[in-house]
Amino acid sequence: GKPVPELSFLDLPIQLYLDLEEINAAVVGVSYFGEIVYMRGFGWSDRELTNLLQETATFRVASITKTFTAAMIMDLVDKNILDLDEFAFNLGQPQGGILNLEPFPGPEPGDSRLAEVTVRHLLFHEAGWDRDSDAGDLTGRGSELLIKGEMGLTNLPTQEETIRWVLGQPLQNAPGDSTDYSNVGYMALGLVAAPKSGTDLLSYVRTLLLTTDVWFPSEELFHGRGLAELQGPREPYYNFEFNWSNLYKPSQEVWAPYGGWNHELKEYYGRIVASAAPLLHHAHRYSLNGVDRGQPILPSGHPSMRHGGALFGARSELWQGSDGIDIVVMTNRYGGGVTPDSGSDIRNLVMDLIDENQPTWPTETVDCRWFDFAYPWTEQEGSYDRPYSEIADLGNIPAWSKVKFKPGSSSWTGIITRAH
Repeated sequence: GKPVPELSFLDLPIQLYLDLEEINAAVVGVSYFGEIVYMRGFGWSDRELTNLLQETATFRVASITKTFTAAMIMDLVDKNILDLDEFAFNLGQPQGGILNLEPFPGPEPGDSRLAEVTVRHLLFHEAGWDRDSDAGDLTGRGSELLIKGEMGLTNLPTQEETIRWVLGQPLQNAPGDSTDYSNVGYMALGLVAAPKSGTDLLSYVRTLLLTTDVWFPSEELFHGRGLAELQGPREPYYNFEFNWSNLYKPSQEVWAPYGGWNHELKEYYGRIVASAAPLLHHAHRYSLNGVDRGQPILPSGHPSMRHGGALFGARSELWQGSDGIDIVVMTNRYGGGVTPDSGSDIRNLVMDLIDENQPTWPTETVDCRWFDFAYPWTEQEGSYDRPYSEIADLGNIPAWSKVKFKPGSSSWTGIITRAH
């Protein structure tokens, strides 16, 4: 990434931490009141440690996906399309419910209290599922295989099939009685939003949330895939080298991150892959957690909030500070009892170093480069949310680079040629 003299005190300590913990791929980004002022890649993108990791690398961000789902829900609420007190499941109660999914094996739910679950309960992890109980995570690998067997499925269960099976199981707590972090709750929350929004989560985020006042390429935020051959070209390899049976192809064994679970099932609670830029823009615009989760941040500010994400081989951390400092950390090693909590560790390291050094904050953003063909002689930087404010020279791009073009206001017309 672009060196940032004002924040250069971050570079070496981050690298030393990564070396100490044997983490060989990470991206760290910092924004200040919405301007991305630091974005660096550390380490390598491949297992062989031959290709340097770019600052624009994309990572599985796991449960940070939930913050986008919450923002979509609250946007639908603000538009009076959805009510937080609507019942999530239509299980025969007089008021009805949003999702018309028959419990398996049906037709009666496995717990009558499921009819009391509201959208609000799902949003705040209060629906009554407790993954720390003996029931475990009803979206986990073991449950996927159990559901497949009990429902007689040929393929892995879909989201709808999973929720049908879940509706046939007992709750661990009464809705509203306790707060227990729940993946299955956010799967249901996404399915609740789908018929109300008329589109999928990523389309909603791109067209109605982040892109109302900022633009970035679709390749910066997309759905992750479970198999290695389907991984995005800018994703690093995910370092959790334990062999598991491949859920997609049961006769094979794979590294756990590449078929050890059904990644496509995690659309609303853990599937998103992103670069640092859209995550920092998201943290600047929407509350990540707490009682205001998913709501737009007011000009008066917000309390400090965080949301993390973890999958075997990937750890992410997104922080929004009340002081205007937002931080994103993404690394490629997690799980197996061999790695500390690198996301929060590096975030705390960055915060401590900023407090210690009290930097003069940069005024130029560093998240991308822009070109205006009308002024090809300048050598400067630009930004996703300030295109053409400063212009870089197209001729300085390395040979065979890919260049993205965004419609803009330049009056230039002409023919672009390439010299070999």
